[in-house]
Amino acid sequence: MLTEKVHPSFRLSAKNLYRYLILRSFDLRKYHDSLSDLGISSLRSAEGYVFNNLHNVIRNLKLIQGTYTPKETGFEVVGYKRGKHLLQRHTRMLFNDKHVGH
Repeated sequence: MLTEKVHPSFRLSAKNLYRYLILRSFDLRKYHDSLSDLGISSLRSAEGYVFNNLHNVIRNLKLIQGTYTPKETGFEVVGYKRGKHLLQRHTRMLFNDKHVGH
């Protein structure tokens, strides 16, 4: 796997970045308005938790169609809260705690 050489403290974030780059390699603009009209994430702000967000979009679309899709297991994912926590932790590690709030 691509992230094997990444320090374990940053491996999950590296996986998320890799997934983000894959997602952004596709032009998703034609889907944004339709998803927004349905009240579903437009994928425009998926960078912090790419796989989880994409999976939830698909689950919600299937629920609208009357099809149940269980939560994905077997993938290490970053959710919204965990993504925020990782960002804060990595920012503190990188820039130190002296400039908290900047």
